[in-house]
Amino acid sequence: MSWVDQVLLSKALLAIASNAVALNYVTKAHYSLLNMQQGGFKSPHDRRYMVILRLGVTTLKREKMLKQLTQLSDNHQGIKDKATLSKNVEYALVKHVYHQTMSALLASMFCASLIFIDLYNSSTSSIKVMMWGVLVLAVTFSRIIPIWLFKRSRSAKEKVKLWKAIYITGSFLGGISWGYLGAFLFVGAGAEQQVLMILMLAGVSAGSVPLSAAVPAATIAFLITAMPPFIYMIFTINDSTLGLFVFALILYTLFMFILTARTYRIIKDSVVLKYEKDSLLKSLERTNLLLEITATHDPLTGAANRTLFSKELDEAMSFAASNHHEMALMFIDLDTFKASNDFYGHHIGDKILQVTVERLNSCLKDRGVIARLGGDEFAIIIRKFNSHDELREMAHEICKSTQEPIGVDNHTLQISVSVGVSIYPDDGLDQKSLLSVADKSMYQSKSQGGNRYTFSSSLMTEEA
Repeated sequence: MSWVDQVLLSKALLAIASNAVALNYVTKAHYSLLNMQQGGFKSPHDRRYMVILRLGVTTLKREKMLKQLTQLSDNHQGIKDKATLSKNVEYALVKHVYHQTMSALLASMFCASLIFIDLYNSSTSSIKVMMWGVLVLAVTFSRIIPIWLFKRSRSAKEKVKLWKAIYITGSFLGGISWGYLGAFLFVGAGAEQQVLMILMLAGVSAGSVPLSAAVPAATIAFLITAMPPFIYMIFTINDSTLGLFVFALILYTLFMFILTARTYRIIKDSVVLKYEKDSLLKSLERTNLLLEITATHDPLTGAANRTLFSKELDEAMSFAASNHHEMALMFIDLDTFKASNDFYGHHIGDKILQVTVERLNSCLKDRGVIARLGGDEFAIIIRKFNSHDELREMAHEICKSTQEPIGVDNHTLQISVSVGVSIYPDDGLDQKSLLSVADKSMYQSKSQGGNRYTFSSSLMTEEA
């Protein structure tokens, strides 16, 4: 499947996933929620609507998340910002000419050398020939040095306009060196040398267009300084044969301008397409990652959901078995959550769940995986621990931290937790066994008033 097909498929999945079927249910349940808060349930359907309301809110949160994913797919990072795209494209074009110009300079130097040798051996104006040779060498080396510096610069992208101006100036000087040849040496040369000059100039111009057309101003600067002196000097010579060269050079120069514009458009379009493709691929990767996160994490708390929990638990047991050590599973239930949620409302209950997960993360410090199994039930997978005492300290810290008051909407709430702990392989060799033992241990803690933890192997209960 091509990357274009992948994007279209991702958008289709996002569109399907982000429907708002819960809106009507949320509207109906709103009134039942008000009645319940003011005096309990008013009809047998109120409790059902309460459940629907919670599901509706979760659906809407998921919808909002998926809409954000769709925006990531449609508004690609880097492409959405036109200024950033323009700067990236400009730098890519400048980089292209700097990396291609060395070969053009060597070719131009070779052509100039042939003309220089021919003129120096036969011309009476050896001083002008020497001056031209020095000028060609000076211009060539003045262009080689910026190329060398550009390739080693770490801040070229930030100073792209400066490097672009330097390159255009170099092309302008290169045109002057060839224009000098036409202005001061063309008339005094023999017919064969004049033809050689014109052919070499045409060859250098033709070779420079595909290499420097990414910066059209540079090509134009070369052409307007190199071609006019030849055209003018040929025009002043009363020779019908050379007169044809005037017409040919004018047409050739115009053709070079047109070719430069078309070549520039082709190069720029290819650069823009490359950036758009790269940005689209990166956006698609981010979208796929976020889709995976929404599929494996609880949208309210960010904790792992049952799907990811089951996968992580299998991996933890396999890791423990292959390395011959223990792993632990903690089953956690909030003791007074239902009463607080029913009395204060679902938005308070949601905040309690979010704060609880934050505190669990703070206690674990990346030592385990937190999962929300449903409602106010959580599970923690501890892949490795040094001793049972370390597990007890961890369980004690969880009970202590979750018991701290929670401030929500001018309300101060206090929630405790009941924790049950099962250990692999002592309490079971599969998920079902470990979950069953941890669940029984948790209920053992809850039956004794909550705010405590129970280890399964001995059903030893300790208050936090």
